[in-house]
Amino acid sequence: QMQWLRARSEGNDKIGVIDPPTRPESYFPLDEEAEKWDEITGYIQAMDELAAANGSEFLVILFPLEYQVVDPTWSTVPQDVLTKRLSNLDIAYVDLLSAFQEICHADEQDPCQVLDYSLFADVWMHPSREGNQIAADELVSVISDFIPD
Repeated sequence: QMQWLRARSEGNDKIGVIDPPTRPESYFPLDEEAEKWDEITGYIQAMDELAAANGSEFLVILFPLEYQVVDPTWSTVPQDVLTKRLSNLDIAYVDLLSAFQEICHADEQDPCQVLDYSLFADVWMHPSREGNQIAADELVSVISDFIPD
């Protein structure tokens, strides 16, 4: 955040000193059977159980990385693994990858470019205002399913 503030104060829209890794394995295990996926699934199950114990609904939201949005060949192992596991556990989830891709590639004359900051606020993974709006739009219909009649 400090680097972002410094860049903005110097009139820059981007943080020039950070180069995000471009290999998927820098972000997540590529092996769908890796222990890390069991660990993550365990955390999600614990949160779901805690929510149920408190009479609350639980929903997992899967945000994409910018590389996944702009490059259709980039790995989607996290979405593949987690959507399978969450479905098997009957835990509600929303995978935002296709919604982001649809918006990003809607205009074939000007597709999103890596690090263009249109859907992502920083270097590669935090959604911008527009990215959060996509998430909000997708969640409206899902959340309405949780509201009792």
